[in-house]
Amino acid sequence: MTMQLFIDTVVSNKALECKKSGEKKTILFNLSGHGHFDMTSYDSYFSGEMKDIA
Repeated sequence: MTMQLFIDTVVSNKALECKKSGEKKTILFNLSGHGHFDMTSYDSYFSGEMKDIA
């Protein structure tokens, strides 16, 4: 599953939950880029290898 499809599925599921429960929510998400160059960063972050430079 691609990252975009995964995000679309998660957002859609959340919207359906709200519709069923009658709860009104604003759902915001940002999809930027195509992910090819981001994957190394995701791997570094989730493996704990990314250094905090702030």
